[in-house]
Amino acid sequence: MQKTFKLFGKTAYWKYKSVILQRRGVINMAMALQQARTSVKTASGLDALVGLWLVLSPFILGYSLLTGALWNAIIVGVLVILLAGMRALGEGYRSAWPSWVNLVLGLWMIVAPFIIGYAGVMAVLWNSIIVGALIVILAAWSALSTPEEQKMS
Repeated sequence: MQKTFKLFGKTAYWKYKSVILQRRGVINMAMALQQARTSVKTASGLDALVGLWLVLSPFILGYSLLTGALWNAIIVGVLVILLAGMRALGEGYRSAWPSWVNLVLGLWMIVAPFIIGYAGVMAVLWNSIIVGALIVILAAWSALSTPEEQKMS
């Protein structure tokens, strides 16, 4: 049933319909922003947990005597935690650069065993490759989920 106002005729109906469509558009944009925010925070939160594993893994997997692997894991892990934490907490979800930096750190973790020279220790090699791949995937998810403010405002 169409709502028309006899006083204003057909013009009022189209103005009424236009207001309703604008409100729906605002609601859709708000829902899209909320969904993007949730995706960024979820991916970044998981990325921070992977970074925590990276810091703890030399002690849990028993390779803390390999100083190159130890310090690589600790430094990269702390950086991943800080950068992902910036995005997961507060208003950090608005800028994607921390996730792109984490993506590069994840790529570094994949190649680091061969560059630093601990590829001969299988547990360390596979931990580095798997953790690096997880960081790359989660960082890409987070970066690509960043809401575009121009579309959202």
